[in-house]
Amino acid sequence: MNTATLSALWLFKQVQLDVVILEVGLGGRLDATNIVDADVAVVTSIALDHTDWLGPDRESIGREKAGIFRAGKPAVVGEPDMPLTIAEVASEKGALLQRRGVDWRYEVEGETWSFRDTAGALSHLPLPQVPLPNAATAVAALRASGLAVDDAILSAGIRDAMLPGRFQIISDAPRVILDVAHNPHAAAYLAGRLKNV
Repeated sequence: MNTATLSALWLFKQVQLDVVILEVGLGGRLDATNIVDADVAVVTSIALDHTDWLGPDRESIGREKAGIFRAGKPAVVGEPDMPLTIAEVASEKGALLQRRGVDWRYEVEGETWSFRDTAGALSHLPLPQVPLPNAATAVAALRASGLAVDDAILSAGIRDAMLPGRFQIISDAPRVILDVAHNPHAAAYLAGRLKNV
């Protein structure tokens, strides 16, 4: 996996991308992607997964995931019930912690949703195909990065973003849905979505 990460980073450098979004493969602290001095670090959620590598509980897993935080850089956390270890690591590293429900929040408003942080509010955002908490966390990270994105482009990105293998409808007759949910947290989310099908 380290070779694949290094190869990808080399390719990104060759084509001189303006923005690169890297997903940690496992945990964070010891992941190969952690060699990058990221402008923004993001922890979307903390679930009991890979406990043999990351630790037996959410506090241990939170500490591992927070290993991607950097001094003086935003650390956006989308987990509403954030383990204390995330705040501890952010403080130890001098990261600028931005927590869901404290520093930023979102709210469903009928067929749309709104987002609010210290920079202001965005309203009438389209409901995404991906989990709304993840979309809101992505908006928080984008705003924390300081990158200027037109509201219409942001709305289109939210509306059109999808993840193959995550509630992916591959056939309507018969209805066939693919989802790679592989832990209790993801399975609970999938069960909720299936109730509305």
